[in-house]
Amino acid sequence: MSDPMTLEERVLTIKGDPAAIEALMREYDPLIRSLVSRRTGKPIADGMDEYNLALMAFTEALERFDADRGPFLVFLKLVIYSRLAQYHRSLSKEAGVISVDFSSPSPEILKAQNQASQTRHALQEDQAALKEEIENFKRELGAWHLTLQDIVAHSPRHQRLREDYMSSARIIMDHPLLLEELLSKKRLPIEKIRKYQKIPQKTLERGRIYIIGLVIILTGDYDRLQNYIDWRWQR
Repeated sequence: MSDPMTLEERVLTIKGDPAAIEALMREYDPLIRSLVSRRTGKPIADGMDEYNLALMAFTEALERFDADRGPFLVFLKLVIYSRLAQYHRSLSKEAGVISVDFSSPSPEILKAQNQASQTRHALQEDQAALKEEIENFKRELGAWHLTLQDIVAHSPRHQRLREDYMSSARIIMDHPLLLEELLSKKRLPIEKIRKYQKIPQKTLERGRIYIIGLVIILTGDYDRLQNYIDWRWQR
């Protein structure tokens, strides 16, 4: 009996099939609503602009997805958050007021000052957001009785082993039942992972803490921390 398709294989297979795309969208609708709610900070109702945008972003992510982009759910979240950010920027621009001061310096100087100010502000915001993500990650690790120091101490030194553990995390992300078991029981389903990945049991046991850390980052609201996870080695 052939192995069931991964989510990525399903996505690549159903491109151009509206009925299959709609069925997959319904299957992952709870996740879509959760992502929108995390970003907007409010409950999601049918007909909301943000929710409708997220549904369109799902179709966009599916059509743009290819095997080099890593896990589909991670790519989906990036597309949804990007579209929501564009939407809220457009609202901010519509609400903005432009003032003119004839005693101001030349337009060129103002432009340079404005660009420098925006760059500083963006860096400060990014650093603050990264710090907040790290603090949230540390709190979430606490629910697993783990610390950030545990993740660092168990990070593999060799690239090949790191790739193996990233593959393990991807397998969990690709299979909702494995993900549900991990999150609910707070235990790595080693034997079930090995059905999809040829890897020694002891190797998986040694990587348990690192793999759990990866899954927490990939399933959580950790846009910046996810940038540190490099999927480019995959083929």
